Amino acid sequence: MDPNSQRRAPTAAPPSATPPRDGAADDAIWQAVTVAANAAYVARDLRRALDLYHSALDEAERLFALASKANLSVPAPVIYNISSHNLAEIAAQLGDEDSAEEFLVRAYDKLRASAASPETPLPLRLDCARHLKHGLALLVQHLHARAAPDAKIATYVEQAQAAAFAVFHAAKHAETARLNCDHPTVRPS
Repeated sequence: MDPNSQRRAPTAAPPSATPPRDGAADDAIWQAVTVAANAAYVARDLRRALDLYHSALDEAERLFALASKANLSVPAPVIYNISSHNLAEIAAQLGDEDSAEEFLVRAYDKLRASAASPETPLPLRLDCARHLKHGLALLVQHLHARAAPDAKIATYVEQAQAAAFAVFHAAKHAETARLNCDHPTVRPS
């Protein structure tokens, strides 16, 4: 549950049965599904909430893939993080700590890999690194609660640091290249 919407009453209609358009790059479908899932969660219908949060994660995957192909204004990393963490919370409430951990690791892995990848557009890499810290924090908290070995936790932290460093290095390189470029600025006529 998004911390800002966890206690709110639903503000959108349940999602329609219309499948998302392949090229659509806004988060309206994700928001509608998440609001419906939050309503089911508040009503303590955890099975329905779980199904809806799975649909929200599917939509988050689609939006993330679109964001990876183009520089879009959709906040794909935070959407992906929220969707995965909602599923982790429901799994934990249903007593399935292994699935809860899998969802937390899934969000962490997606954000870390995207932040570290030179194939990911730089603005998306930066957003992934920004939201990776939230994913890492929840994962570490979960692992501590499950008495995971310190070495396992340290590995996640080190991987996140390496991804953040890779993004910093790429951003610094891009800024240096921009500042040292001798090409004249092209102005449209």
